[in-house]
Amino acid sequence: MQRQGGLGEIFYPTIGEPGARALEFVVTGRGGVAAARKVSTERVDGLRFRQVFDGDGWRLTADYVTDPARSTVLVDLAFGGGGGHGLYAVYDPALGNSRGGDAGRSVDGGLVASDGGVASALVGNFAGTSSGFAGVSDGRTDLRDGRMDWHYRSAAAGSLVQTAELRTKHTTLALSFGGGEAEALATARASLRDGFGKVAGDYTYGWKGYLAGLSEPPHGLTGAQRRLWTTSALVLAAAEDKTHPGAYVAAPASPWAFGTDDPSGPYHLVWSRDLYQIATGAAGRR
Repeated sequence: MQRQGGLGEIFYPTIGEPGARALEFVVTGRGGVAAARKVSTERVDGLRFRQVFDGDGWRLTADYVTDPARSTVLVDLAFGGGGGHGLYAVYDPALGNSRGGDAGRSVDGGLVASDGGVASALVGNFAGTSSGFAGVSDGRTDLRDGRMDWHYRSAAAGSLVQTAELRTKHTTLALSFGGGEAEALATARASLRDGFGKVAGDYTYGWKGYLAGLSEPPHGLTGAQRRLWTTSALVLAAAEDKTHPGAYVAAPASPWAFGTDDPSGPYHLVWSRDLYQIATGAAGRR
């Protein structure tokens, strides 16, 4: 989740390796064009989140869920507004933890990107797609005049940004990852076939089962404090290494904090020195 809205810092294939910088939304219509900025965020169930965006005569609601059976994030979008508005998804991949080597293209109404042995696919009910370069031929630049003029079918390896025009006011997007374009594309389509409702139900069921196995929160907590306790337990579980229980990266967040580092690494690395200091008590003696 990004504070300003949309998804940011998507990791694949491990929690220590970023696979995308952002998936954001742009609305065009009265008053020109505006990136959809979050008005509110709420945790719906488990680690399922909803964002609400309000603009001049429109409202966008985005529900996010991870497919527990696949490397997919599903986004259920409900857009309400008068005629003349357009809704676009702008996807900024960073496959293989690098912003400069992603190649992309349109495939059967969807968008695929690849860098070495990692690939992504963005699939939905799209009226148009385009793959361009950040700051030159990307969707943010194209949409400044309130419409999508560019429909580039492919872009060579570089700082790739992909754009899709959404055809309907209520739709579901799948952003999937895999070892190659075909795998990522097949994964996205499989998640969409299952549907947002089923995937969200499976996802919530898994997190509820996890919480049921924990000890009760400390007595005396207020309602808000209990919600914070529950959310913290979920976030810690999500950040834990699934192969080596008890192992965590420093923090699965802010990999682009220093702006120009490529590959990024300030927060999502395992700092063995810090672990040694904790084990020996050296950190506390500073």
